[in-house]
Amino acid sequence: MARLFAIAAALVILTGCGAKKTTTVVTPGGSVTTSTGADGKTTTEFKGEGGEINVTDKGEGSTSVIKDAQGNVTNVETGKGVDVAAAGIAVYPGAQVDDEGKATAQVTGAEGTHTAAAFTTTDSTSKVLDWYADQLKTQSKTTTPEGGMVIGTNAAGDQVIVVAGTKEGKTTIGVQVMGKQ
Repeated sequence: MARLFAIAAALVILTGCGAKKTTTVVTPGGSVTTSTGADGKTTTEFKGEGGEINVTDKGEGSTSVIKDAQGNVTNVETGKGVDVAAAGIAVYPGAQVDDEGKATAQVTGAEGTHTAAAFTTTDSTSKVLDWYADQLKTQSKTTTPEGGMVIGTNAAGDQVIVVAGTKEGKTTIGVQVMGKQ
């Protein structure tokens, strides 16, 4: 009876009740372990003399934790979990980020928090650049027939760069906020 119970328990574990597939590769620089859960999401971990990197797939982006040999930690968030407005810059009215939020990232470390995002709109590049120039304490604004750039600071004093151009009949907007610690 005990043997039958042990076999049944092993089958339950192996057939997907929270089943996980894990692969580890050892290299001269360290080891890489990738685990795929029953939900299809993956976690990858690198450990070596120089530090550790852990990347977790969230389905609509990823979270990474990078730890160097001195113990300094940098966090990287990509996808829908990134809140551009919380970084101190408004999203251009009516602009769209891609459905999966892949065009957003936020890096937080000893140097501060840096946020980047890309959007599209049907408005002209000049209208977009004028709007961002009004939102920022503008240090410089450059325009060309194809697009341009606004560099300034937000209300918190963080450096902000906005680049606008055209692609396939739409205006693309790239926003980067370099926050201080």
